[in-house]
Amino acid sequence: LDVHLSGLTGIEVQMRLQADHVQLPVVFITASDDPAIDRSALHAGGLRVLRKPFSSQELLDSIVIALQTASNRAC
Repeated sequence: LDVHLSGLTGIEVQMRLQADHVQLPVVFITASDDPAIDRSALHAGGLRVLRKPFSSQELLDSIVIALQTASNRAC
């Protein structure tokens, strides 16, 4: 989920999902190097924050972690 969406931020989207009790494993992406964004994204329930540009391997690793998290929540 991109941190900087038009309209709502990705962090706001995640917070609304959580308020509606939607539990999704979210990986945030951003071009910003502001540590406050990382803290906000993780505090909102994000699993990881990837900085653009990120490698394919970083993205795949994050997807694996997200799927494992979703699988653990379902058990």
